Amino acid sequence: MKKYMFSFASVFSIFIIIPLLLSSCAVSGLSSEPMQFNKDYSSDGIVVGSITFTQEKARFNSYFTYFHSLDSIQKVSKENSRELQISPDQTWKLKHSGELNKGRTYLFAFKRKPGKYEVSNVRLATVGMGYAVRDNQISGFSIPFEVKKGQITYIGEINLNEFALKNDTLISLKDNYERDINAIKTKQPTVNWNLAKKSEIKINYITN
Repeated sequence: MKKYMFSFASVFSIFIIIPLLLSSCAVSGLSSEPMQFNKDYSSDGIVVGSITFTQEKARFNSYFTYFHSLDSIQKVSKENSRELQISPDQTWKLKHSGELNKGRTYLFAFKRKPGKYEVSNVRLATVGMGYAVRDNQISGFSIPFEVKKGQITYIGEINLNEFALKNDTLISLKDNYERDINAIKTKQPTVNWNLAKKSEIKINYITN
């Protein structure tokens, strides 16, 4: 795979204290509430996959992955899009606390309206002095997928190298279907995950 280094675009902001961002508790991409999904009656579909980091040590306080609806109507696109937050454990030091690979891998699954989507941006948030929040943006890529009514779509394992050096790959995608689906079965047993179908498992790198 070709390697690309996407430059970090940094933005400094002052926010009202956001509990999930500043809390020492970890935030998973997978809800702790039992999911309910019936393929014959649901008007939505489910997006499932994982996000994996290269090290157990975390560099940022929170990670926001943007699932962008490609609907041509702006209002519908905004309503159907979602920014998924995950946060590492911050009790003593920043340490990833996902469900797999000694915390390095976070599972995610959530419902979305049918349509075409892409993962196109990851926002990396660091909380500094005076609650100043520094946002680093990873962009310049697209992971396309389609959500279908009554179907479960597996989009792959998104790999993030938050400690990437110059010319290293910041973000990549691989197929870890069996591992991820088998793991999520134990976390959300109320859904028939055997129905999950793979998307293209493709990432496009966008260069200027």
